[in-house]
Amino acid sequence: MEPTHPEEGTRGADPGPASRSLQPIRVTMHETKELALQAPDALLDVAAVAKRLVVSRAAVYRLVRDRRIPHYRLPAGLRFRAAEVETFIASRRVDARAPRTYGGS
Repeated sequence: MEPTHPEEGTRGADPGPASRSLQPIRVTMHETKELALQAPDALLDVAAVAKRLVVSRAAVYRLVRDRRIPHYRLPAGLRFRAAEVETFIASRRVDARAPRTYGGS
């Protein structure tokens, strides 16, 4: 059966500018950092943040529940700004200590 509308039944059809702004960007772990530099206002979904942090989705939900990571509650679900995820990662940096010396002179 042929679709009656040209875009009906077409995969990947452009949903238009209104709905495109609410769609999360799906990226790989390595692309998230580049995205934060190029488009800091880009919104990521839970799965993308989990990939970037190399944790499970449940761990991301725990960070949200404990209010440890900045996030937005939108009608479409939880979203995270790419730049804020990178800031979160940077804030968790632990400085190395000088090695311990034992004994003598």
